Amino acid sequence: MKKLLFNNTKDLDYQLSRDLIGILKSDVAKFGNANILFSGGTTPAGMLNELVKIPFDWSNISIGLVDDRIVPLDHEFSNANMLCNNLLDKLSGPKPIFYHLLKNPKDISSDVAAAWQFSFNIPKPNVVVLGMGNDGHFASLFPNDNASSKGLSIDSNFSIITTKAPAIPTDRISHSWAYLRTANHIVLHITGDEKKEIIETSDDRKVKLPIDVLINDKEVNPILYWTSN
Repeated sequence: MKKLLFNNTKDLDYQLSRDLIGILKSDVAKFGNANILFSGGTTPAGMLNELVKIPFDWSNISIGLVDDRIVPLDHEFSNANMLCNNLLDKLSGPKPIFYHLLKNPKDISSDVAAAWQFSFNIPKPNVVVLGMGNDGHFASLFPNDNASSKGLSIDSNFSIITTKAPAIPTDRISHSWAYLRTANHIVLHITGDEKKEIIETSDDRKVKLPIDVLINDKEVNPILYWTSN
């Protein structure tokens, strides 16, 4: 895993945002369009706001989410809400296409169907930006969750799964690792010494964490963007 280490969050957000735009520009030039999946939580907010500052034609870009909490779209814990507040609603000019994972949180069957349609529209993501929790989860693929374990298998036939998180809100929807690993570019965006230690001690763990599946996957080449604060 290539590691890019930064002195502070501001420097990381600045560089990562510009690297992502560079990748998207290159892919649009090659293929005519490009797509990117973002993670939720609090970590990406600064980077998303930096993306807004960069002159860029978003009209040939499709945006989606790696995962989401199964909550109303205006809920404070909604990843879609976070993405809209920090990026989509702030963009001027042509907007990217935004594929929601959730459209009706009260009817999860319809959401899974919509998410499957997303995977049909974007069979292979260009860029995936992942985060990681202090428990070693990424996307909504958690330790000690049967559905997550199935979603971590590279042999999974499912691009979309529902999982259970250990913290409220517990109900989640997530792309599987089998789908995410097909991306041309995988970024792991984390902050804090505790998370960096989780990455660095992967080989020493007897009880493996979800993130170890990513780290030990020999067919992917993720880039780590990290800062201690």
